[in-house]
Amino acid sequence: MEIVVKSQVMVIQSKPGTKVFFLGINGHTEELKQAKEKFQDGQVLTVKEMNVGRSSSRVSFEEVDGWYNTVMFENCDRIYFSIN
Repeated sequence: MEIVVKSQVMVIQSKPGTKVFFLGINGHTEELKQAKEKFQDGQVLTVKEMNVGRSSSRVSFEEVDGWYNTVMFENCDRIYFSIN
Protein backbone atom coordinates (compact mmCIF):
# COMPACT_ATOMS: atom_id res chain seq x y z
CA MET A 1 0.00 0.00 0.00
CA GLU A 2 1.33 3.43 -0.95
CA ILE A 3 0.18 6.59 0.83
CA VAL A 4 0.42 9.83 -1.14
CA VAL A 5 0.05 13.17 0.64
CA LYS A 6 -1.04 16.03 -1.60
CA SER A 7 0.23 19.34 -0.32
CA GLN A 8 -0.81 22.88 -1.15
CA VAL A 9 0.39 26.14 0.30
CA MET A 10 -1.30 27.88 3.21
CA VAL A 11 -4.60 29.71 2.71
CA ILE A 12 -3.69 33.41 2.94
CA GLN A 13 -7.09 34.24 4.46
CA SER A 14 -6.26 32.10 7.50
CA LYS A 15 -7.42 33.67 10.76
CA PRO A 16 -5.52 33.89 14.06
CA GLY A 17 -5.74 30.55 15.85
CA THR A 18 -5.64 28.53 12.62
CA LYS A 19 -3.37 25.47 12.83
CA VAL A 20 -0.81 25.02 10.03
CA PHE A 21 2.18 22.77 9.54
CA PHE A 22 5.67 23.39 8.16
CA LEU A 23 6.21 21.79 4.75
CA GLY A 24 10.00 22.08 4.70
CA ILE A 25 9.85 23.15 1.02
CA ASN A 26 9.12 26.28 -1.05
CA GLY A 27 10.22 29.86 -0.51
CA HIS A 28 13.47 31.62 -1.29
CA THR A 29 16.63 29.66 -0.50
CA GLU A 30 17.78 31.79 2.44
CA GLU A 31 14.34 32.09 4.09
CA LEU A 32 13.78 28.35 3.77
CA LYS A 33 17.19 27.67 5.30
CA GLN A 34 16.36 29.95 8.26
CA ALA A 35 12.94 28.34 8.71
CA LYS A 36 14.48 24.84 8.70
CA GLU A 37 16.70 25.95 11.60
CA LYS A 38 13.57 26.74 13.66
CA PHE A 39 10.99 24.20 12.47
CA GLN A 40 10.85 20.48 11.85
CA ASP A 41 9.05 19.15 8.77
CA GLY A 42 5.42 18.61 9.73
CA GLN A 43 5.63 20.76 12.87
CA VAL A 44 2.23 22.22 13.75
CA LEU A 45 2.02 25.94 14.56
CA THR A 46 -0.74 28.40 15.47
CA VAL A 47 -1.27 31.49 13.31
CA LYS A 48 -0.89 34.71 15.29
CA GLU A 49 -1.07 37.27 12.48
CA MET A 50 -1.05 37.46 8.67
CA ASN A 51 0.46 40.13 6.42
CA VAL A 52 -0.77 39.74 2.85
CA GLY A 53 0.86 41.85 0.14
CA ARG A 54 0.48 42.03 -3.61
CA SER A 55 3.25 39.61 -4.46
CA SER A 56 3.99 37.86 -1.18
CA SER A 57 2.43 37.03 2.16
CA ARG A 58 3.95 36.48 5.59
CA VAL A 59 2.72 34.79 8.74
CA SER A 60 3.70 35.05 12.40
CA PHE A 61 3.07 32.32 14.96
CA GLU A 62 2.19 32.14 18.64
CA GLU A 63 4.96 29.61 19.27
CA VAL A 64 7.94 31.51 17.83
CA ASP A 65 8.99 35.08 17.02
CA GLY A 66 9.42 36.33 13.46
CA TRP A 67 7.62 36.45 10.12
CA TYR A 68 7.69 33.62 7.59
CA ASN A 69 6.68 33.17 3.95
CA THR A 70 3.28 31.47 3.82
CA VAL A 71 4.34 29.18 0.94
CA MET A 72 6.37 27.14 3.44
CA PHE A 73 3.21 26.13 5.37
CA GLU A 74 -0.08 24.30 4.82
CA ASN A 75 -3.34 24.42 6.74
CA CYS A 76 -3.85 21.33 8.90
CA ASP A 77 -7.48 21.04 7.85
CA ARG A 78 -6.47 20.82 4.19
CA ILE A 79 -4.39 17.65 4.23
CA TYR A 80 -5.51 15.19 1.57
CA PHE A 81 -4.58 11.51 1.57
CA SER A 82 -4.84 9.12 -1.32
CA ILE A 83 -4.25 5.43 -0.71
CA ASN A 84 -3.33 3.48 -3.83
